[in-house]
Amino acid sequence: MKTVSIRKQGGAAIMTIPPDILKSLDAGVGSQLILKVQDGVFTATPIKSPPRKHYKLSDLLSQCDKNAPRNAEMAAWDNIVQ
Repeated sequence: MKTVSIRKQGGAAIMTIPPDILKSLDAGVGSQLILKVQDGVFTATPIKSPPRKHYKLSDLLSQCDKNAPRNAEMAAWDNIVQ
């Protein structure tokens, strides 16, 4: 069991979570938590978000229609003289 203090930072009350506790929760900076108070007990439960998808540029480009008509903005870029 660890003890932490609540401090004021700007208009917020801040509680520092020790790194070993974050690790045991599989949480870190930027993680979202569900906060709950029940019978005087405060709990913070990490929200498990699905892993972000990773894309390859070649996969994204393969989905493009290279023969699709170009819109006016793209045509303007094509006509820029350097």
